[in-house]
Amino acid sequence: MNKFLDVTELPGQPVSDEQIQRIHHRYTWAANLSKNHDVLEVACGSGLGLGVLLETARSIRAIDVEESLVELVRKSYGDQVPVEVANAENTGIETASVDTVLIVEAIYYLPNIDRFLDECDRVLRTNGQILIVSANKDLFDFNPSPHVVRYYGVEELGSLLTGRGYEVDFFGYQAIAESPLRQKLLRPVKLMAAKVGLIPKTMKGKLLLRRIVFGKLNILPISISSADYEFRAPESICAEIADTKHKIIYCIARKSKI
Repeated sequence: MNKFLDVTELPGQPVSDEQIQRIHHRYTWAANLSKNHDVLEVACGSGLGLGVLLETARSIRAIDVEESLVELVRKSYGDQVPVEVANAENTGIETASVDTVLIVEAIYYLPNIDRFLDECDRVLRTNGQILIVSANKDLFDFNPSPHVVRYYGVEELGSLLTGRGYEVDFFGYQAIAESPLRQKLLRPVKLMAAKVGLIPKTMKGKLLLRRIVFGKLNILPISISSADYEFRAPESICAEIADTKHKIIYCIARKSKI
């Protein structure tokens, strides 16, 4: 079994409403930025947001390193989404064939981010873009996931991308200040539990913790629709300092127009 199955959200799992909202928001955000684009999603997982992308994109292709997840995407979407087993550093996609590369909650698992960006340079057309969604490592109670190679905050990711000639914009989603009171009160507890290694690392192990933090859970559907929740644009944030106010970081990296 591939190690990433332990950290991948799968249809049929009990999850919080907040988790489903996150999936809806990130893919609606990406879909709004990819209208009439040819889109490649790398590390697509079980394909939860591909249905949202299909609503606006000209075409969608997807890849993942885990064969069982690729088969799940094929079963869910059939011919609508060509999907292959491949990694982000060697996608197998034709040169200059896509307008948008999307990577959601996976950039920190990449063994070599420079090779991934080299691959983006290759497959993107002129004026193409990389859309990145990432957990925010700069929160004081941040709990790292297993299998991570390196987390990138706003400062690190901005420096890396601008150094390669990309124009970047950053946004924050799910402001800590707007979290339910229960979550706010549990933040110090979460921090201490993370420090002593008491927070479960697998999806199965996190189920009880989810019930404590979020209360009632829902079953994760096969595909998310853009109509499931109201969409509110993420907040623009500074690209030069660490963000400590949002749970999720969004980044748009555009290739130079020169």
